[in-house]
Amino acid sequence: MLDTIKNFVKTDLPTTLGLYRDQDPIRIDLEYLAKKRQHSMNMIWNEMSKALLEHQDNLNSTKKQKIFIVNAGSGYLIKHLKDQDFENVLGIDLQREAIEYFQKSCPDIRTSASVQNFFRYKEKELAAFDTFIISKTLEYVENVAAYLNQIPKGKRVIITFPNYDDGLVLRHFETAKSLESFFEKDVDITAIKMVNLFVNPEFMVDQRIFVLVGIKK
Repeated sequence: MLDTIKNFVKTDLPTTLGLYRDQDPIRIDLEYLAKKRQHSMNMIWNEMSKALLEHQDNLNSTKKQKIFIVNAGSGYLIKHLKDQDFENVLGIDLQREAIEYFQKSCPDIRTSASVQNFFRYKEKELAAFDTFIISKTLEYVENVAAYLNQIPKGKRVIITFPNYDDGLVLRHFETAKSLESFFEKDVDITAIKMVNLFVNPEFMVDQRIFVLVGIKK
């Protein structure tokens, strides 16, 4: 099974989906997840919420901004942002079962998720959004540039990346500097924040997630 997943994510197709390391990508109780404050993803989502509200010249930093989540999976981040009172959130994914599960679990915000291919959106359609979030995705795909090139210039981007190899990722960055070097040609980086997932120096375990915030060049 592991070899099958690795062969899948190593394709050059820009439609390759991100995988969730610490949770089932579909069968999760969204209400339970929202209440579990110490969940690793919850801490990352909180950093994203802060980044969305940070002031940047000529960018919408209010809770009325239009947010596009590129690979939304089962909608965990959608629900988190809606619970934080962000009004305009759209999350898309190619996994129909995941999106339908979210819509059934959260009927009051079901229209915030859709089964769509990010690469079929036209520039004019994407221009209507203020911020693009790409989380738990780019570490699993070969063609990172395809995602970045799809985002219109001048838009805020929030990207997450791990600092460790869990056996499935195609790339990871051990330092913020190496992450910055990788994206500096495409993104005017304004901040790179770090979230500790599991750090234990005694056993030489260091698992962190970088949250990169910037403007698409």
